[in-house]
Amino acid sequence: MRLQEPKAVTITCLCLNQNVGFSRNLQPLFPKLLSIIVILFAMKTSNSAGDLMVGSGVIAIGTFQVPGEATISGTVQGELTAAALNVLPTGEVTGKSTAQTILVSGKMNQSTTAMQSLVVDATGVITGEIAYGDLEIRRGGELLGSITQIKNQSKLTK
Repeated sequence: MRLQEPKAVTITCLCLNQNVGFSRNLQPLFPKLLSIIVILFAMKTSNSAGDLMVGSGVIAIGTFQVPGEATISGTVQGELTAAALNVLPTGEVTGKSTAQTILVSGKMNQSTTAMQSLVVDATGVITGEIAYGDLEIRRGGELLGSITQIKNQSKLTK
């Protein structure tokens, strides 16, 4: 049985709280592609520039440089660098993750570095190499792997 190729794909974007829809015939591209990954980026209602949101059910694969906050409720695989990282209960990040502050309510695997603070919520699980400035683990949260505290020079001089 052969699946029929779609005739058109509609992509809807949400930018600055205004719906902007457009359609484009993508049929000529399908024979040339082995797989298609669609990542939807959405700004928060506060219109913060440089934020990333990966929604539930979305799989994002690659290298991500986020100048603002990355909020993950789907799956991210690869390398993620952000000012702040928030992994929601349905979120999972696998690969190398680095941020100033990290809040984990979901799962993080391989390498996690929180330069300032790492908070593991009651439903949060982090496995692999873990580095942090300050650490808070709420009852039920789990850290499994190699754990290292990043030394803060200002604390050492006081």
